[in-house]
Amino acid sequence: LGEVYARMDRIDDAIAVLKEVIAMAEGTLQFMDTARQLRGRPARRAVRVLEQAERQLRAILVRRAVRVLEQADLTPADIEAVIDDGVHLIGMSDLEGARQVFHLLLARFPDNGEGYYWLAQINIRQGNDETAIAFLEQSLIYLPDNMAYRFVLAGRYENQSRLDDAEQIYLQIIDETDE
Repeated sequence: LGEVYARMDRIDDAIAVLKEVIAMAEGTLQFMDTARQLRGRPARRAVRVLEQAERQLRAILVRRAVRVLEQADLTPADIEAVIDDGVHLIGMSDLEGARQVFHLLLARFPDNGEGYYWLAQINIRQGNDETAIAFLEQSLIYLPDNMAYRFVLAGRYENQSRLDDAEQIYLQIIDETDE
């Protein structure tokens, strides 16, 4: 059903159906895990269903974000929905899909600090600290007061033994919180 909805461009319905399938498959896996312990049988079919539903959901999230970004006039809610789709992709470990979403977002809105932040998070997950630092620094150009982003950047500086840079950020945060 999710595939049919996706072909009909009823993306929200497709996502809802696929989320239901994933929830049912996860429940089945938990049941099958218990059954396997009792009978020693693997839950291969439930795993395949879950993996297929996750693949479809990832593809639909990317497609929906791309479609929104292709629209002429976007509201802040539209941009937030695109960011949410990218974050969901990160949560599903589809880092390439998320990277695609955030690069498209930034191509259209190069001053979107959240887009740079999430690209940094992708690079952190992949162990690319230098690239993550560059994206974090870029995010703070547009969102300089975001304390969470600054803490993440300070942590990356520490990982790279850039202790003076990390200390400078921490001291700025302390100064601002004392005011």
